[in-house]
Amino acid sequence: MKWPLAFEQNILQLLKEEAGYFFDALNQEPVTSVHLNRFKQSNKFVAEAPILWNAYGRALRQRPSFILDPYFHAGAYYVQESSSQFLAHVLKQVMPKVPAPMVLDLCAAPGGKSMHLLDALQQNGTLVANEIIKSRLRILEENLQKKGLANVFISNNDPADFVQIGQQFVLILVDAPCSGEGLFRRDAAAAKEWSESAVSLCVGRQQRILAQVLPSLKEGGILIYATCTYNRQENEENVNWLIQSQGLEALPIQVPSDWPIREAKQFMFRFFPHLVNGEGLFMAVLRKPRNAGEIGSKRNNSGKKLPFVLPKHQGPFKAWLNQDMAVDFVQFGLQTFAIPTASISHLEQLWSKLRIVKSGIRMGTLDKQQLLIPDHDLALSIHLSKDLPRWELDNENALAYLRKQNLEVDGLQPRGWNLMSCENLGLGFAKVMPGRMNNYLPSELRIIKAS
Repeated sequence: MKWPLAFEQNILQLLKEEAGYFFDALNQEPVTSVHLNRFKQSNKFVAEAPILWNAYGRALRQRPSFILDPYFHAGAYYVQESSSQFLAHVLKQVMPKVPAPMVLDLCAAPGGKSMHLLDALQQNGTLVANEIIKSRLRILEENLQKKGLANVFISNNDPADFVQIGQQFVLILVDAPCSGEGLFRRDAAAAKEWSESAVSLCVGRQQRILAQVLPSLKEGGILIYATCTYNRQENEENVNWLIQSQGLEALPIQVPSDWPIREAKQFMFRFFPHLVNGEGLFMAVLRKPRNAGEIGSKRNNSGKKLPFVLPKHQGPFKAWLNQDMAVDFVQFGLQTFAIPTASISHLEQLWSKLRIVKSGIRMGTLDKQQLLIPDHDLALSIHLSKDLPRWELDNENALAYLRKQNLEVDGLQPRGWNLMSCENLGLGFAKVMPGRMNNYLPSELRIIKAS
């Protein structure tokens, strides 16, 4: 494929004698990799080749049809190219060891890096997964729903909005919108849309985003800056700007010497497709000095109280959850959400100032008899009660359910709500009636592909 001339020149300057290998790699088929869900036990892909920098990463020998795999819909894994999974290695070294930390993924959609943040939190603390572009919220929520955890809030805010809450985050990830050079192999359209002027526009946008969100990073907090592009303007030069103009300091990361990663001063890392079985990535790790001072609002909340469900009304919701986590129930409109008690203070700090579109587990709504009509979010949660009747499906019936077909009801199957599952991984709910079942899989999630 013919690449933009200015892009070729930039790569020649960046890689010199290696440039030929780089362009050869761009003309090869990319390797498909997945990130296994550590919170949902499964044998899916565990025998595939591990990814060096992520214990839960696997490089696949061939790309299967994910849309026809029930394990994909149940959240047993997430499809993510291997370079991006380097975040797992970074977080092992820099995730602050403090009680109930709150971290922010500023540009979160589609959610792949948010999942690494959730892995690193280990259900201690809260992730705010923010997406600036409203149209991308749906895929972000769908992917994080499959992860199955309760300690995540999804928000839709501009970076400037976060100044209202003051310094609240111990770690912020900015996977910045960029010129997308690292996606050229997977997306030919990205190469056609590339231009030098687009790179300049991206640099300005990236610096605006970073400057606006930094006031919400705590003193001593960690900033991880990433792009999926190669040029120095969006990468090293932006990092130098963060150090010189924004007062951040480099935070070295230990990396084995035999890993095929290019380092710059031990806190900036580059991935190239001719060196790794992955795509282009740049990542830098920095820290906000302890004497940076408070910028923005110091108020934690506006004085408004969260709309808690009173203890006497919590019965219909509690029965659906395991007792493995202390939760509070909050009602927004007709929907009730189960939120880890450890995350409630975080929600109180955020909800009146930011646009929070989802918090915790969406439990569902109550019918006229005050019985729960469970939400699909609950079916995919790892906190769903193990006492709920389950309908274990083989692969054929699991696909039929995911196509929103009604299955033949076994006379022994308990009436009422049943979790439809595949090897104990929830797929969704069905309600068994006399002689029939009602499939409650959300219509927008049904499989349309025949085979």
